[in-house]
Amino acid sequence: MNNGYIYNLGQLFTAISNRCSERQALRYPDGTSYTFSELEKTSNKIAEYLLSKNLQPRGVVAVFNNKTFLSYSVMLACLKIGVVYTNLDPNSPIERLKKMILQCNPDLFFVFSDAVSFLEQCAYDKDKTVVYNSDEFERTIAGKTDSLPAVNTIVSGTTPAYLMFTSGSTGFPKGVTITHANVLNFIEWTKITYNSTPEDVFTNINPMHFDNSVFDFYASLFIGATLAPVSEELAKNPRKLLDAMNVVKPTIWFSVPSMLVYVLKMRALKDTDLPTLRIVTFGGEGFPKGQLRNLWAVWGNRITFINVYGPTECTCICSSYIVSDKDMNDDNLLPLGPIAPNFGFVVINEENQPVKDGEIGELCITGPNVSAGYY
Repeated sequence: MNNGYIYNLGQLFTAISNRCSERQALRYPDGTSYTFSELEKTSNKIAEYLLSKNLQPRGVVAVFNNKTFLSYSVMLACLKIGVVYTNLDPNSPIERLKKMILQCNPDLFFVFSDAVSFLEQCAYDKDKTVVYNSDEFERTIAGKTDSLPAVNTIVSGTTPAYLMFTSGSTGFPKGVTITHANVLNFIEWTKITYNSTPEDVFTNINPMHFDNSVFDFYASLFIGATLAPVSEELAKNPRKLLDAMNVVKPTIWFSVPSMLVYVLKMRALKDTDLPTLRIVTFGGEGFPKGQLRNLWAVWGNRITFINVYGPTECTCICSSYIVSDKDMNDDNLLPLGPIAPNFGFVVINEENQPVKDGEIGELCITGPNVSAGYY
């Protein structure tokens, strides 16, 4: 940081944690919580641990992320020292996971104990593996310093922050390289669009290997707000999910529409659920209008609905649309909404020329959230 200017995400989080040190950063449905100070200190210890492993600048750390306090601390530690993290799904088919590991060639794996046997099937290097929810790892980092260790490399806006793998619909999952500058711009957009403050509580229903989780993690912790993680197991049961949400008292919800449709179809939603909620955001797929009307009938009178759009390659979200009563009058899918203020877009034909109004073409997006490319 120079004259108060933030160059990278690690600096931003440290500034936020200094300002909000005793506020809740993580709030779990079982009543467990962690402060920003605890996240800051533990991520600094892990950063020192990572540096002791002689990781090279822009090296890759793979995290089998189970939304624990240590999982988030590892992500923050990587950001602070200019190492790139990627969250991997232990439930992925083995061959898909092998492709991703081969593509990014991680220097280190952080694995929770239940995923060790799974990773063994990928023929990984055991010397590169840390079981981070073990007593051994806890003892290892306990002796590290609470303050951020000296970093020999410059972590700037162009430094990659994370790799997010696409779904692989083209036949092969691609690792998208998102930079610190990409995410810093994204955070500013979320603050303006959601009028978010440290008083907000964001859900973390989305799996951490899924692009929507970028919103959960960065839009909350990096403004001093609270993140409320929900385990994958808990999210499978609609009533248990809502009961958990009633405990953590979220103000901003983000999920794919199919999660909300599932809750509706299982008749789990009551109009008394989530009285603290002020915004429901959904994206990643179209919301069937019939089901949207059902949700609107329950929450539409008191909660703002926002439909968002954005490919993985554009740092999670690049356009948003606020739903209104008039949208309930037809069966069309919701519009993608206005592009983010400092973005641009054009719809082009096969000759790379802009199409006329009403014609079909390919959407091309420009702007500061567009990634550095594929890894």
